[in-house]
Amino acid sequence: MSEQRGITVSGIGAVSAPPDVVVLSLGVEATASSVESVLARATEAQSALRAALLEAGVAEADLRSGQTSLWTDNGPHGSGPVRHTARLGTAATVRDLASAGRVLSAALAAAGDAARMDGMSFSHADPAALADEARDKAFGDAARKARRLASLAGRGLGEVLWVQEGARPPTPRPMGGARVMAAAAEVAVDPGEQEVGASVTVCWAWD
Repeated sequence: MSEQRGITVSGIGAVSAPPDVVVLSLGVEATASSVESVLARATEAQSALRAALLEAGVAEADLRSGQTSLWTDNGPHGSGPVRHTARLGTAATVRDLASAGRVLSAALAAAGDAARMDGMSFSHADPAALADEARDKAFGDAARKARRLASLAGRGLGEVLWVQEGARPPTPRPMGGARVMAAAAEVAVDPGEQEVGASVTVCWAWD
């Protein structure tokens, strides 16, 4: 049996940092007896919500249409009056996290009773720097393990023969979210922290 020419070790690394971008998933919902009326009401509320977002500092390029739906209900077994409901979604990217609560409150207030909120998601504007730091930690973890194993085997580490990177997507910690402080108060946004991870597998030659 030929001697193994090296040692292969995997390492992992992670970096946690507060996110600096939040995407608000908003919407408006209206109900009326005709399709024309319900679309008019929903569109009016959506226009008010969109105008409030722009006025609060959200860039037009950071607004996009979300889920849109229209359905009809006429009660159990078709016994009730026909009612049409329209739902128009809007996603807004807020790049100034400190203003997110104010932006959210303004948008919901502008749309009134038609306003709906589906949630929010957090991310980093520049995840590449965090990913690089996580890779550095992953490689260091692999090197530490390799040195320890080589020492136990009475060997030394030589040159790196190859490196293979794994995939570890960002992992949000369950600390972010929004809470309504009072009926007319600003919504508080708590971003918490988000983890960026990396994994590498490295093969060293024996020294």
